[in-house]
Amino acid sequence: MQLIAFSALLLRALLYTRSHNPWFWVSVQVLDGIASGIFTVIVVIVIADLTQGTGRFNLAQGVINTMIGIGSAISNLGCGFLVKVAGYNVGFMTLAGIAAVGLGWSLIKMPETKGVGKRGVDAGFND
Repeated sequence: MQLIAFSALLLRALLYTRSHNPWFWVSVQVLDGIASGIFTVIVVIVIADLTQGTGRFNLAQGVINTMIGIGSAISNLGCGFLVKVAGYNVGFMTLAGIAAVGLGWSLIKMPETKGVGKRGVDAGFND
């Protein structure tokens, strides 16, 4: 599912460079809603899988959400600077590149997390 979310973000960023029509931009924003909904659910599922039986679900969720907030702020600041210096197309293409890296990283490096937390408890990692 995260591959669909990253693909939606990549497509959204690329489509933003194709038109200056505000109605088109608003309609493309639907892709961001799709990606956001998928990421919200996937993050909770992965955290639940990784922390199963440890009693640290809320801590892990708080840390992850803090990192997401920091990343959002840095993205806003960095892309805003790029847009001011080089224009909207460069800003959106940079965001598309970041989404492409996320898509590739997820495709290659994201393991299946179902049952990982349980194995961790059985192996004594919870002591």
